[in-house]
Amino acid sequence: MNEREFSGRVRLMRDRLWRVSFSILRSTADSEDAMQEALFRAWRNVDSLRDKSFFETWLTRILINECRRLIRKKPDMTEIPESTPAPEAENPALGKAIAALKMDLRVPVILHYIEGYSVKETASIMRITQANVKSRLMRARKKLKETLEKEAAQDE
Repeated sequence: MNEREFSGRVRLMRDRLWRVSFSILRSTADSEDAMQEALFRAWRNVDSLRDKSFFETWLTRILINECRRLIRKKPDMTEIPESTPAPEAENPALGKAIAALKMDLRVPVILHYIEGYSVKETASIMRITQANVKSRLMRARKKLKETLEKEAAQDE
């Protein structure tokens, strides 16, 4: 893959990459850092990509790994500010509920429901089984339902 093709494909994914990184890191500056480092690592290792049709999932996986690396460097990042809604949610209550999910549940929700990756692609990106993705999505839906019902009851 040459530089022009790489840049073009990255440009098409830019918004998706941003949403994924921000959904994990909840910080504009950290998300920008993660994206920049992920793109650098991807370009440096682009020759290791055997099948160009997997470019999106490959790059998203690199980005998630970079986000996790940043979290490990800053242990205080594991707590998400409750006031920061998920940027991908049109419904503010849903955005807040998604933001409150633990990362192991939040990432598959973002990848599958928000970004539109299939269960198989989500499993590949997260390096877990499809059954594990389905299980996490089920637990996330249950948690979101509980959170939204509790909020609705408080509003009455």
